[in-house]
Amino acid sequence: MNTKWLVDRRCYPTRLTPARKSLREQAPELLQALPSTRALMRGHTAA
Repeated sequence: MNTKWLVDRRCYPTRLTPARKSLREQAPELLQALPSTRALMRGHTAA
């Protein structure tokens, strides 16, 4: 199975790939980190 895709469309009904299942587990942590990461990046000036 090609894990670069998040949904396996080779079958019906479609299924989540292992990569998508991993992303789903990590999503809350990733979303929680966005505001602080955005603030950090805004603090940098363009070269």
